[in-house]
Amino acid sequence: MCVLVLSSTCLFGQARQPVVAGTFYPGNAKQLESQVDSLLELVPDILSTGRPVALVSPHAGYIYSGETAAYGYSLLRGLSYSTVILIGPSHRIAFDGCAVYDKGSWRTPLGQVEIDSKVASRLCTDSDKIFAGRSEHRQEHSLEVQLPFLQRVLADFKIVPVEMGNQSEENIKALADALSGILKDRDDVLLVASTDLSHYYPRSQAKKLDSYCISFINAIDGYGLVSGLRSQKAQMCGGGPTASLLMACEKNGVTGVEVLKYDDSGTSSGDVTAVVGYVSAVLYKEEEVGDKKSEPRKDEYLNRKQQETLLSIARESIRAAVEHLAVPERDVPEGILTESGAAFVTITIGGNLRGCIGYTEAIMPLSECVSECAISAAMRDPRFRPLTTDEFRHIDIEISVLTPLVDIESIDEIEVGRDGLMISKMGRRGLLLPQVATDYNWDRETFLINTCRKAGLPDDAWETGARIQKFTAFVFHE
Repeated sequence: MCVLVLSSTCLFGQARQPVVAGTFYPGNAKQLESQVDSLLELVPDILSTGRPVALVSPHAGYIYSGETAAYGYSLLRGLSYSTVILIGPSHRIAFDGCAVYDKGSWRTPLGQVEIDSKVASRLCTDSDKIFAGRSEHRQEHSLEVQLPFLQRVLADFKIVPVEMGNQSEENIKALADALSGILKDRDDVLLVASTDLSHYYPRSQAKKLDSYCISFINAIDGYGLVSGLRSQKAQMCGGGPTASLLMACEKNGVTGVEVLKYDDSGTSSGDVTAVVGYVSAVLYKEEEVGDKKSEPRKDEYLNRKQQETLLSIARESIRAAVEHLAVPERDVPEGILTESGAAFVTITIGGNLRGCIGYTEAIMPLSECVSECAISAAMRDPRFRPLTTDEFRHIDIEISVLTPLVDIESIDEIEVGRDGLMISKMGRRGLLLPQVATDYNWDRETFLINTCRKAGLPDDAWETGARIQKFTAFVFHE
């Protein structure tokens, strides 16, 4: 048997020694314990969620991102998990696939945590893109920095560290499928995706870039995040691991999500000219919490097959329009796709808007609505020239299926990130989709003002008799 020696105290199959203790976090046990506990105590009382299934957590030095990370880990206090699967990107070693640290243990100044070799072995049998590999982890910090938090909030647990090399769509989906299989059979497993957001932009620009990424977490939309990563509009170093986590959660009916904290390095450094963004989020099974019947559940709307059908209809309709052909007939199964529905179709090229048209009222079958909106977005959006056959090869398609409009009595009923708005007055009306407010990091009042502007109304129309209606949107991408 060949044993690779990393140092005099770190043998593969034995304990992996910490490599960023003393830099990213204190190397002294008492100091580390004190810092982690202090960060956890800074977290205000958070609205209780159901039992967490997954966390998204940052991985910078604790002085920069520790407070943000603490928001997620604070929810684990008093809970019990047998295994935590840690998923992170590779910063130092280039390789293809996902390397699973499958044996031995990991050590921090707070002690040693055993690897769950059974879960690790199961992950490695699902795809040739997932393999047992420990050398890939030897200098990586993205997973190591999560461990001291886990050691302070959980009493007895094992870990499975998974490091993703090339963040290709194939690798992302392979890991998502493997994780989904684990979650399906176990309710004592927690997933943690380790990621930072945009790097070294001015704070104002970073917020816009980061809001775009966070919108996919809010929607539990791993497929949309993959599309954003492909176009390079989504900028997050752990985007692939995060997308795998979101896909796995969606496959297992996880519909609850809360973005707990967003911050950037400028808060600690004082330099807001070039910041790194951080987010902490939790995903949980929504049926385990209080009454949320007013919010549509993703699994009650459209399953993945129905989404793929609508996306195919949209693309085929656009292709026919740009080639001046008749729209092909499509045999659509009876059900929600043949029922009246309202939707918007958004076309982007390289992350830039290229057309967006939709219906706010359900006046035709949903499949027909998507076909018509797709053609209109491509050929009739007054802001753009008609789409060309050359441009067609580069488009990305997003569909937003709208719930019925509901009148509100108080603006307190509006939840930014969940609700879209329609404001009407004096024969004018304007609509903005939920993701618009998220993309621009608007608060509630700014969202209202901009919806008034979309309608061609004064900024204060929402305060002076305008009709305000809200809706939610089920958003999905190719």
